[in-house]
Amino acid sequence: MKTTTILAALPLTMFLAASAQAKPPFAQKEGVKCTYCHSGQQPKRNYRGDYYKLHNLTFEGFDDAAEAKKAGVEIGPLADSKPASLTAPKPVVKLNAVYPGTGTLAFGDGPDGVVKDGKPVAKGWKSLFNGKDLKGFTWEKGYWSVVDGVIVGDKKGNTPHHHYLFTDQDYSDFEMHVDVKMTGYNSGVCPRVQPKSFDDVPGYQVDMGDGFWGCLWDEHHRQKKIFDFPTELQNQLVKQGDWNHYYFKMVGTHITIYLNGVKTAEGDDPDGFKSGPIAFQLCHGPNTVASFKNLYIKPLAKPTKGTAPKSDENPKP
Repeated sequence: MKTTTILAALPLTMFLAASAQAKPPFAQKEGVKCTYCHSGQQPKRNYRGDYYKLHNLTFEGFDDAAEAKKAGVEIGPLADSKPASLTAPKPVVKLNAVYPGTGTLAFGDGPDGVVKDGKPVAKGWKSLFNGKDLKGFTWEKGYWSVVDGVIVGDKKGNTPHHHYLFTDQDYSDFEMHVDVKMTGYNSGVCPRVQPKSFDDVPGYQVDMGDGFWGCLWDEHHRQKKIFDFPTELQNQLVKQGDWNHYYFKMVGTHITIYLNGVKTAEGDDPDGFKSGPIAFQLCHGPNTVASFKNLYIKPLAKPTKGTAPKSDENPKP
């Protein structure tokens, strides 16, 4: 059973105002002060290409300006977004969410947060899902299938148990992009889990459900929210019954979560599991239909042999 603890609200309004302008992030001309950062420092030349390193806004995943433009990222003067004071907090997301007319979306800071037509544009990313079948996964039969190029979990009614699909490799440090859609009660993407069965799966859950979107839950381990995101902000951000996007990073004890381009959680959790398969959950209780597509992962440490259970020919209800 999940309970909610509301923590301090994050400045979502800053994101909403920025994305309303719909301006792409730009590299800045040499010798021009950076109006984005707090200090007004000079941008540093990136000698790998014809664009400039602008603190952590650099598109270091591209070899040169031509490659960046090909991916839908323009090079030009930086939009004026100078903070009100030197001590003012930085925006939740530094990259605006939409590049008009390009099919390119920024779902987080830096080049790894940028996606074009559902696929990350930076180097080092690989697909977890071939779009045809569940090769590369192990799952509880009767609950998971591929429909029109989408992984779909469907309980087909109220069930007393959880039902999971797992990657067939374990991951420790990585970044992940995934499009998610859910109708019903609760679901989630569950990294670094330590599964005991297809029902008992202790570990993290990047959560989906009323009051839980954007949060990091710990399932069947500490059984609590590790990082919260206020419900009133979830309601502004989530497209109910439609596709939403998660981009999250797991590096050692440090975890960062973005939902639809907004950073909803970031912090260190020394007591969480450090490695395990990535799971996709159908929560026990009322009916849930959860769909997943455009699953991409960037391993920051070598994946290891999977520890997920073998598929059971006689799944639990």
